[in-house]
Amino acid sequence: MTYSLDYLFIIEYARYDHVFVKIIWHEIHSIISEPVCFLLL
Repeated sequence: MTYSLDYLFIIEYARYDHVFVKIIWHEIHSIISEPVCFLLL
């Protein structure tokens, strides 16, 4: 249940601050190799 609540909180926060999420997603793409990024997209 705790994981679900945390996940919902992340979703709500993502909807609240899109710029912050875009920055984090960009950092994730920078860390992961391109082939994996294509799979995620």
